[in-house]
Amino acid sequence: WLPVLFSLGVIAVGVFWYFFYARSRVDRYGAIYHVFERLGRKRFAALDTELREILKEKGLRAHDPFDEIVAKARVIDAAHGSTFEDITTIAAEELAALGAGIGLSGPATVAAKPAPIIPARSSQLLPADVRAERVARRKKQHIVIASAAAMLFYLAGILGLVWDLRGAQTAAEEAREAYAPYAAVHAEQIIYEDKWRELQPVVEQDHNTVELLYHCMRARGGEEGVRLDRADISNQLDVQADGEKLELTLIRSIRLQGKSDELGQATAFDEALKSERGLDDYQWTTPPHQAKGDKWSFHYEARIKGPEEQ
Repeated sequence: WLPVLFSLGVIAVGVFWYFFYARSRVDRYGAIYHVFERLGRKRFAALDTELREILKEKGLRAHDPFDEIVAKARVIDAAHGSTFEDITTIAAEELAALGAGIGLSGPATVAAKPAPIIPARSSQLLPADVRAERVARRKKQHIVIASAAAMLFYLAGILGLVWDLRGAQTAAEEAREAYAPYAAVHAEQIIYEDKWRELQPVVEQDHNTVELLYHCMRARGGEEGVRLDRADISNQLDVQADGEKLELTLIRSIRLQGKSDELGQATAFDEALKSERGLDDYQWTTPPHQAKGDKWSFHYEARIKGPEEQ
């Protein structure tokens, strides 16, 4: 995860650098600029001179109102020393007389310019576009400061994680060095446990083959009509090598095969095996008995119960 965090940090720095430094310094041109640029290459340089010559030859238009406007304009003859207010008053009276001549009524008054109202905030004296530009610049500064602070926190977090990782690595190295003197002892203990597990079938007396055969004969109850032809009792450890690793499997099972004179004797032997206290840890499988001549054959199998069956 540390390389991923570093990559994300590099990406964030690149985005920050583009939006707040490089973006405003890149000159961009759209496709329309290229169209006009190609059209400008084919311009006729003498066209401007030609148009000016046409204006000189043609002159002004026939009904140019310039002379008429100058001729009909009212002229105010202001006395020497007249102020701006005096000239404005005379102009207002002339406009009132002109308005009365065309049917507009109403007195013309001249009032002093009202005193300006200074707003509470001096920034409101600036034009709207200047204020908007200042607000945008201030907002951009705030964004830059917030982005820089977030980047610093991010880098600080990465440095903290790196510091914690170095501390964990140092602690692991110290633990490994402290464990080194006991590594040989631990290896010997593992070998000892494996050997002891191999001897488990012999050491444990609960599933000793002789004991199990004794319990089987005890379940027979001395019945003369029940005879065992074969008894296979397994209590051993199966060792399977998987490379350098050994897989140990404990095999415990009982197989009894025999005959009885009567069906009831075989059935009683079956029930006695299942109820024998020394065989409580085994799950018995007793197929139906089969008649062979005047005898009844039986074949019983038992396996050690699992944790969920006990």
